Amino acid sequence: MENEYDEKTIKYLQLLAQKYPSIQSVASEIINLRAIMNLPKGTEHYQSVTGIAGYTLVYNSHQMYLSEHEPFTTAEETVRTNSDMESRVIPFKTFQERIKIADTDDGKEIAETIADLQKLLDAYRDGTVKQGIFS
Repeated sequence: MENEYDEKTIKYLQLLAQKYPSIQSVASEIINLRAIMNLPKGTEHYQSVTGIAGYTLVYNSHQMYLSEHEPFTTAEETVRTNSDMESRVIPFKTFQERIKIADTDDGKEIAETIADLQKLLDAYRDGTVKQGIFS
């Protein structure tokens, strides 16, 4: 059964076919993107400076916490007291389940890419787009 695509969709699929010229390359990319979706969300750091000290909001797949950085007076004092290595960690949210990339805005974009690649795969299979024309 042949899918019916409008002209705009066919042009888009042909552009996508330039990057993925075969069923194998499309299927491989879909597999890779699905694997990425299951990875834990990476850690993000948001820094703010207040006065001569500072704070960093750390947000990862397990929790959110605030890291408070103590000010230092001189480089020599910091090295002598090892104070630049110390910060107070203030946890304020722990997640019941790990956040995966699929749960993020990036995950939504990846899901849209997978859907587009699936359309290209279907177009290859039903003959709407020919494999290898653009390679």
